[in-house]
Amino acid sequence: TLTVAVAQNANEKMMGMIFRRINNGKSMSAMDISRSQSNDFDTMNRMSKLSDHILFTNLLSNKNLEALKQQEFVIKTWISLYEEEPCFTGKHVNDVMKSLDLTAEQEEKMSHIFDILNESWESLTGDNSVIAKVAFNKTHLFIFIPYVEKFNDTEQFTNWLIKFFANMPEDYAEVINAGHTTTPSSVKARYDIVARNIEEFLSR
Repeated sequence: TLTVAVAQNANEKMMGMIFRRINNGKSMSAMDISRSQSNDFDTMNRMSKLSDHILFTNLLSNKNLEALKQQEFVIKTWISLYEEEPCFTGKHVNDVMKSLDLTAEQEEKMSHIFDILNESWESLTGDNSVIAKVAFNKTHLFIFIPYVEKFNDTEQFTNWLIKFFANMPEDYAEVINAGHTTTPSSVKARYDIVARNIEEFLSR
């Protein structure tokens, strides 16, 4: 038996409702549900394009790609760049997904940052593969994303990653070890440490 739903001239809100009804009773992630509640198709299209970036093929396993973890990555990148008090808790990420307005300018900026991150990842995965695994872990990655474009080029950015994560500053490590790394207070504390560290690195 194959059930087919045909929607003619349905608006975005109606399509989201149909999606939820068809999937009623089936396993859906919180991100699936939040995405279906968004009424902005332009944002969804921009998210889809960003989610197709080669960076995610390199960073994520096939299982995570199938689970659409790359879309969570995109949302957290947006939060990192554009929220005054970034918060990465699961609930907040899902709430942002419901109301996200991702502009063309933001998409372009995020795509450029993903380009830099991918180039850096590829250059690290040889002799510095251990650094790559630590630096590109989600605990750390979204903390330095706002500062990626401050560097003159990818090589300089990669050199900072090696310096910072090969010998992680004590104050940064203390915040990590305190736990609750997704809360605004923890995120801000690490933002401040990373910003100071990068400023010192670039001033030399």
